[in-house]
Order: sequence, then C-alpha cells, then structure tokens
Amino acid sequence: MGAIFGIVGAYSDNDIQRMSSAMWNRSAATPIVYRFENAFIGVGTSLSNPEKTTLSTDAGAVVIDGYTDRNHHPADLLTESTDAWLDCAGLFTAAVYEKATETLRIARDVSGARPLYYSVFRNNLIFASSPRAILSLPGYPRRLNPDGIALYLSMICPPDPVTIYDSVFMLRPGFLLTWTKGQIDLSRLRYPVTITDTQKRIETDIASDLRHALETAVIDAIPQDPDNTAFFLSGGTDTGAVVALASKAGIRPINTYTIGYEGSGTGYENYNEFYYAGLIASHYQTRHHEFTISPDTVRRALPGIIAGLDQPSGDAINTYLVAGTLPETIHTVMTGTGGDEVFIGSHWFRQQARLQVMHRRWEKIPSGLRRIMLSVTGCTGGSFGRRLRRLDLLKRGVPAQYRHFKFLFEGSALDHLLMPEYRPNPDREFSAAHIVDLYDEYKRYDDDINRMESLLFQHEVSNLQLRDIDSMCLAHGIEARSPLVDRRVLDLLDSIPGHVKAPDGRLRHLMFLALDDCLLTETRTRRKMSFIVPMDLWARRELRPAVEYLLSPEVVKRRGILNPSAVAAEKEAYFSSGKERHPFKLWNLALLELWCRFHIDAPLGISPPNSLDDLL
Repeated sequence: MGAIFGIVGAYSDNDIQRMSSAMWNRSAATPIVYRFENAFIGVGTSLSNPEKTTLSTDAGAVVIDGYTDRNHHPADLLTESTDAWLDCAGLFTAAVYEKATETLRIARDVSGARPLYYSVFRNNLIFASSPRAILSLPGYPRRLNPDGIALYLSMICPPDPVTIYDSVFMLRPGFLLTWTKGQIDLSRLRYPVTITDTQKRIETDIASDLRHALETAVIDAIPQDPDNTAFFLSGGTDTGAVVALASKAGIRPINTYTIGYEGSGTGYENYNEFYYAGLIASHYQTRHHEFTISPDTVRRALPGIIAGLDQPSGDAINTYLVAGTLPETIHTVMTGTGGDEVFIGSHWFRQQARLQVMHRRWEKIPSGLRRIMLSVTGCTGGSFGRRLRRLDLLKRGVPAQYRHFKFLFEGSALDHLLMPEYRPNPDREFSAAHIVDLYDEYKRYDDDINRMESLLFQHEVSNLQLRDIDSMCLAHGIEARSPLVDRRVLDLLDSIPGHVKAPDGRLRHLMFLALDDCLLTETRTRRKMSFIVPMDLWARRELRPAVEYLLSPEVVKRRGILNPSAVAAEKEAYFSSGKERHPFKLWNLALLELWCRFHIDAPLGISPPNSLDDLL
C-alpha cells in the first residue's frame, strides 16, 4: 500500500512534509522522495522491497503505487515514449519525471484500482493519491465543487474526472497525463477494444484464453507472503473464483474472511452468506474466519469510515467493516470486485433485457394513444404515470436505461433538492449527461450488453467499488488487490460481442465455461446476492436518530447545500408514508453532512473522531 505525490514547479521542504502528512491513511512509512531543481516526486509505502515501486537514475525517477505485472520493472517506464505504458498490466498509479526535458508523466491503470488526483495551482502541476495532499499546500482553497455535489447526489459518488473539490480533478483510468512547459496533454493508454466477429472462434477456445488471463492475473496479484494475505469471501461467484484460482495455483495458506449481520428485530438473516462462504472454504480447505457485525459496531466504525473517504460515497461501509476484522499481520487482501460487471453477471443486465421487452411493447401502441396515456397519467400522477413516462424516455437507448437504473436523483427532483447555487447547469463543463456520454464507449456498436457493461464498469466499478475498497482497506493499513479487473482480463472480454457473453440472457456464460472446475454448483445456481449492508434496517432502527438529526431543518439550512423542504419531503416519504423504499437516497444525504463536518469544517490533518457523537 502507499501513495504517490509531487509538484512540478517551485516547492519547499515544507510542501513535501505537508503533502506526505496529509495522506496519513495511505503513507505507512517515511516517504521516498526524489528531488530535482524544479520538481519532486515521492512515494509513501509500507513495502519492504521498494525497488519494485521506485527507481532513480541520472535520467530521472519513477514512483509507483500498487503493482505492475511481473514482466515490467520501473525502469521500463522511464522512457520518453509511451510504449512501455501501453502494455503494462496490474493495478497501479505511477509517476515518471524526466530530468532533461523537465517532463512529468502520471498514469492510472485501466481499471482505476488506485486513485490519482491533480491540479494546476500558481502555474505548478500538483498530483497526489489523495486530494488532501493537494489541499494541504499553503494558500490552496478548500472549496466544494457544485458539479461534484450534484453528480454525487445522482450517482452515489463523484465520477471522474470530476471531484467534490473545486479545481481538483481525478485522472481517468487508462489515461496518461503529460506536463511539459506548463501545458497538460491527456492521452489514452487503452482505447476501447474493437469488437471482433467471434463466430469463427469456438466458445471453448475463448474460455481457455479467459482461464489463462484469470490465472495470470491472480498469480501476479498475490504477494510472496501468503501468510500475510487475506481473501474476502462473500459466498458469491467472484470471491469464490479468486479463492479457487489461488488454491489451484498451489497458494498455501489461504486465509478467508466473511462477515454477517445481527441486530434487534428480523431481517438481518437476509444479508448473511455464512453458509455459502463456508462451503467454498471447506472445499478449498482455507483458514476460514467468520465475524458478525452489530449496529453498535457500525456506530463505532462510522467516524473511521468518514475520515477515510477522500470523497463522499454511499457504498463504502461494507468494505470498512470486513477489513476491520483482519488481524494486524495481514498486509494485503484479495477481492472479487468487478466480476459482476465484466462477466455480465449483474442483475442489471437482466433488468435491461426485461425493460427492452417492455419498451418494444410500448412502441407497438399507436403514437397518438401513447400521447393520450402520457397526458392523462401526467395529470393524475401516481406510480403508473411515472412508470409510463420513464418507459417513454427509454427510446433514447442504453444511456437512458442506465440513468433509470442507477441514478438516485436527477432532473426536476435534483433541482428541487439543491439550493440554486448548487443546481446542475447544462452550460457548465460537467453534467450527468456529459459524464454518461463520456463513459458510453461502445456507442458506435449496436451492442446494448457491452454498452451497459461499459457504463457500469466505468462508474460502478472504477469510481465506486474500487475507490471505496482502496480507501476503506487503507484506513486499516491494508492494500486491496482485485485481479478480476486486470487489464489482460478486460482486453479479452471487451473484444467479445455481448450476445456471445450472455447468449439467450445467460449471465456469466463465459466465466462458467472458463472456471467450470473451480466453481461449486451450489454457488453457481444460488439466488444472486450482492455484497451490501442492511442499510434499510439500520436507517429505520439504530441509525435513525443520527439520520433524523443530520437532516433536520436547522442542520440542512446551516449547511446551505440542500433545500430543507425537499429534504423534509424525502424523510416523510421514507419514514412515514412508505412512498420511497430506497434507503441509500436518505443515507447519501445524511452522509454528505457527516463528510462535510470532517473534511470541510474541521482543520485539515485532524485525527478521526473517537465516536459518532463527536461528529454530531
């Protein structure tokens, strides 16, 4: 685990100290810093063998956070061309400074498993693995970004390249930023792979290639100290696949960890996967550990969760809780993150297919009759009218379907929720429509499955899951590695048409072929269950007093971001009338206030509070 950071331009020793200290949750050791006349780059790392992540020569220096595949060494990246970057696999961010040309290059792997932020301030280029390092510099303004706020409320977290902070940007996955002579140039390390005609290829050959890519990715990701490595095991297909591939590669021991939930009342049993996780652990003879999380544990954990989030996110709790069960001897954890999306295993793909069937039926109704139905239901209101209007919107295609599935607030609802100065403005550079269009990389293909996968991966996986796993594990001093999103796996799957990945709607078809001898029948055929927390139970029970206070009219009015009357309506719809059943809508609003209290109101660099009450 670690962090990279640096400045090209004027800097002082105090700047280095400030930036390193601000990333207290990432830099586990005294940083290694390479200084030049007009620049420095550094890395804070807990690795005992920093030669794998750093290099300094007469030509310049290289620093890496994460790991590259075993065919690459930092020396390969210290070159004026970008050839060495183009085929580099692994999960990493990297920075290279070339002394002769005074050129900086920073890059992020194609999955976005490690964050990397940058800003131009007083004609200097500043970069770091955490925005806190940038904000720590003297004179740098700590201001919220209206675009970031609006996008957070729509998409559960700010999507790259936007951040919650004004003038701070996140480098997009698979991009290379070059800074030379005061100018930024952004180039891609990986373009969308061209979908090829696979009709002539036998499915078993594709599955064989996928098996090889997965085996290589898992082996490259596992450190050489398996005793100090853990595996998250949810009981699902993806974490089970990582455990299976590690076992078949001869890795011993395999330490697996699973969490479940308990609390007052019923419902918690629906979130526990101990049974299926136990089946996998028993089959592969792992050292298995199970822990049960109570609401009191969650209350105690919330200050650490909030402090560890560089940007607000509604989906970080689960990772923080399971990482908190790992002993201090564990340095690295293996995850199955991204499998739902890259293997076409998410229930969103099934819903997409159902929605398209419904839309085709809707389109068969004469247009005049459709207009009358929309007009009548628009006047009378009700859920039926809302569904009809949403169905009519889907004629815009996959981007509209994605927004329908995944956005919490948008359109007039978002405008009503935000105070005027924070409302989305289509004239500003980044809007929700712009972000979705940016992520829709397969729009040139008539391939709805791959288009949906691209949208889900670039936001759900890169911006949400991987970012949260990285920050929440690092909050416990642990590095997370997610081999299922390795470049070699992505390059192979991205070139395959959607109808081959999910023939006749069969999810995970190629994964099941590739890992037929790895996956237990019980886990392959079980009902799909996401690795989520019982937020609905917490919000209505143990956490309700905190949510009620954080969203009280006085608190909302004092913050000045949200419209108090709109927030009151959301609370009534969730707690009283039952019109709204999505718990994360209300939780995201409350979390924004909690996050601002630590990251905006409190002095930069302050230690996490001891209890949730200290934040209230």
